[in-house]
Amino acid sequence: MTKRFSTDAEIFREVMNRYRNIQAAGIASGRRALRDREFLADVENVARHSLSPRQYEFWRLAYVWAVAPGTIRLKLGIVAELDYRFEADRVANVFGRACKDIRPYPLWPLDDYFRPPSRRSACQTP
Repeated sequence: MTKRFSTDAEIFREVMNRYRNIQAAGIASGRRALRDREFLADVENVARHSLSPRQYEFWRLAYVWAVAPGTIRLKLGIVAELDYRFEADRVANVFGRACKDIRPYPLWPLDDYFRPPSRRSACQTP
């Protein structure tokens, strides 16, 4: 069960764990498969629209393709390990915040996202 109150970084980790689990399991067919495809697309859209171009490139390399940190540092010109960790923290915070703030259907909490549409109601816009 998903916790309701989490930090942005915890939300990021939870969403990315589900993202990786869906990718690793592969997508079969049926209603569940459609929901999984929608989730993968929604995660990628949230990343593309909420992160800066540099942060998006970092997210793709580090979290989607699981490229080694040394290669990412070379590709993005990140000099030190501390800079790499700072970039990872910044991406996690921005992405996690975006996952819970998008409307009408936020990506987090995951239990609400994966609930059947008949039991879901659109969130009110602020």
